[in-house]
Amino acid sequence: MDCVRASALLLALLPVAVSAQDDRTKQVDALFADYAKPLTPGCAVGVMQEGKPAYSRGYGLASLELGVPIDPARTVFDVASLAKPFTAMSVLLLEQDGKLSVDDSIRKHVSGLPEVFQPVTLRHLLHHTGGAGDYTPELVFGGVGMEDVAGADDVMRLLARRTSLTAPPGTRYEYSNTGYFLLGRAVESVSGKTLPEFARERIFKPLGMERTRYLESRTAVIPGRASSYSPDDKGGYALVSSNWEMYGDSSVMSTADDMLRWAAGLHVGTVGGAELTAALQTRGKLNDGTQIKAARSVAMDMYRGRPIAVSTGAWAGFIANQLRFPEDGFAVITLCNRSDADVEGIGRKVADIYLADRLLPVTADTGRAAGPVPSVIGTYANLEEGAVGTVSAKDNGIWFSDGRFTNGRLTAVGKDRYQIGDTPSRLAFGFDGSTPRTATLLVDDFVVEMVPVKAPSLTPAALSEYAGKYTSHAIDAEATVVVQDGKLAYTGRRVPPIPFAPIAPDAFVGPGDSIIHFSRDASGKVAGFTFAMQRVGRISFDRLKATP
Repeated sequence: MDCVRASALLLALLPVAVSAQDDRTKQVDALFADYAKPLTPGCAVGVMQEGKPAYSRGYGLASLELGVPIDPARTVFDVASLAKPFTAMSVLLLEQDGKLSVDDSIRKHVSGLPEVFQPVTLRHLLHHTGGAGDYTPELVFGGVGMEDVAGADDVMRLLARRTSLTAPPGTRYEYSNTGYFLLGRAVESVSGKTLPEFARERIFKPLGMERTRYLESRTAVIPGRASSYSPDDKGGYALVSSNWEMYGDSSVMSTADDMLRWAAGLHVGTVGGAELTAALQTRGKLNDGTQIKAARSVAMDMYRGRPIAVSTGAWAGFIANQLRFPEDGFAVITLCNRSDADVEGIGRKVADIYLADRLLPVTADTGRAAGPVPSVIGTYANLEEGAVGTVSAKDNGIWFSDGRFTNGRLTAVGKDRYQIGDTPSRLAFGFDGSTPRTATLLVDDFVVEMVPVKAPSLTPAALSEYAGKYTSHAIDAEATVVVQDGKLAYTGRRVPPIPFAPIAPDAFVGPGDSIIHFSRDASGKVAGFTFAMQRVGRISFDRLKATP
């Protein structure tokens, strides 16, 4: 190893500081200790106090290949869905300019959308209540991998085929990348500029966010850009990449220090004044008047007695979180280039350190004990929503995992109600006597009721009933279901075989707790299936008849 590389690796173990050490920063360092180990990707953290950037550091490596340490001022991360607030602010700026209304139909500003989108307004999309679904799995299951080149035209081709929404507009919160992609298109149509141009002129430049930009092309050279990684099966990390070029919902590249400038700008109303900061943080309402946590691109909630605004995003190995306390002028920015980072949990722990004198004590546990409760151990699912949860006993407690975002030890917060880990998510059980009848998961405003399920034991002959070719009009794609190594597997154009395991009669669970649920015709033969994934949407496939 040469001296330059050795020095870089040594620096990676010593956090890059831009603030004097004190007891609080030492506590923050301790929180990130696992991210600063040798030869590992890591995180950059930034803290804002009283509306001003107060502290930032880097932990771990921005590039495992080159041994470059993470620097909060210079290392550029893909901030994933932390891009959505910039899109929301762009829409609000145009409304402030008198050029649009958030109550306009999205079809007024985006051409090429089918009639089904007519009742969907910009307001619906801002609050994730438009029923627009998510284009990401639709592209993937249509044969477009993350390594493939894809852009806005590919998404618009999918949307042009839509004949239904995932829910009537305004009736349900359902996180939607498609909605923010469409909002970005609306900004371009109304302003006459690209979204990157508009955001640079109206947001990034006024705030001094000099290292922030949109990834408009996969070939763009971005100084300081971090590589991204996911854990491999050998105890190390594998490189992750994406060649997708659409934006509105994502594709903003930034640093921890620049994201602190954004938080500070919101605090003083640099962009659009205090009026637009308040508008960004205004919670939405469903058609029946129910207020939801989802504001315009951020989730508004309470944490230990203080109001908070939360944004979290993950894409292609990057994961990011912005946690703001609007009334306290406080924020924590956590940007990581490793998919296994607990950015939301660690952000709250940083807030615990800095706001110790303002936060209320943690509420004492009440109701049913948090120890093992044998009757609730097992698997729960909603086959139509694509939601799966597993309750297991370990370490003298009960734990929940949905296989995607919501995982942790259950702590009792009421009778048969539990908090999941350090997150604000909840799990509530409904009982028939002593037997669990339902498990209701609440994540932000997404609520799904699951029921206990038991996986059937299927013979090779039984599995072969599902094998065959299927087609989906919605994504204009064909798929093949095969039996491989004793398991059912989905494959399609440029989609390698994806294994699915039995979870319930005619239902199988795959990666990310996605569900394939088969349907049968009047004679009992398999006629098609629906692919569903929690908070993503559903894709229907019909079985193709065998040719003579």
